[in-house]
Amino acid sequence: MLSEKQQRLESFSQTRYRPIKRDGNSYADTYQWARQGIARVLPLIKEHPRQDQTARLMRDEIDFYLKRCHEYCIKQRIGAHYREVGVSKQDCDFEHVIPKALTRELLIYGELTIQEALNIPTCLLSSKKHRLINETHVSTTPNPWLFWQRYQSNLSKLKIETYDGHIVDMGVWSLGTHFEYFANFYNER
Repeated sequence: MLSEKQQRLESFSQTRYRPIKRDGNSYADTYQWARQGIARVLPLIKEHPRQDQTARLMRDEIDFYLKRCHEYCIKQRIGAHYREVGVSKQDCDFEHVIPKALTRELLIYGELTIQEALNIPTCLLSSKKHRLINETHVSTTPNPWLFWQRYQSNLSKLKIETYDGHIVDMGVWSLGTHFEYFANFYNER
């Protein structure tokens, strides 16, 4: 005689979800989902008294929301905020100009808003230059406000443009400029 649970499992039919079309609505939904998730966990981590496994899991959760939003709403939508001039997308790596771990910490300590963290600068950098910058152990940004310094200090003759073709003067293009330029990014459908 089969148990009730065995009967249910043997007759279980997995749900077939319909594919979701990537468009302005799906990007807006993903952004709102990530924003709400971070808004829920951020006060918990700020109030957590210890640096223990629970704190690590909360940081991991924030990382998950940031990564999911960046990869879906930015990488899948426009490739990246910025790209190396003259290099095809196929020859590039998606790179966070300000590393995600630093973005998370700036968010936790109140230096970035959730909206800013979800719209942190990303770049399509040639795989060769990405490897070069990693080989020189430059895995952080010396100055998050002037976030292009890492590239300028380690990659000579690099030219960057916005995803829509605006040439970037890396000497003056700041995080403030980035947030102004992409202020309506998540409002566009």
